[in-house]
Amino acid sequence: MGRNGPCRCASSPIAPDSWLVVASLADSPQNPAWLHNLRAHPDQVRLRVGAATFTVTPTTLPRAERDEVWERIVTEAPDFANYQRSTDRVIPVVRLTRGA
Repeated sequence: MGRNGPCRCASSPIAPDSWLVVASLADSPQNPAWLHNLRAHPDQVRLRVGAATFTVTPTTLPRAERDEVWERIVTEAPDFANYQRSTDRVIPVVRLTRGA
């Protein structure tokens, strides 16, 4: 859920019922508003994949786990590496898990 309604973000599947979402807001020094909303209302997070929409449980990855998946993320989407180099904050990665 975004501040003014649904958040439209790209996600990367990591398993049949699990996706990763990068909270970049490009190279901004702050996290995107949707991340704050997701953390404040984790029971209201829904994900649409194709025509299907379902409830997911968000988990912000701890630093060590985030660093492990970061290489895969920047290989698939190199702009994220540029964003990370241009900001002082560690860009969060959130796992969305269906049925958790």
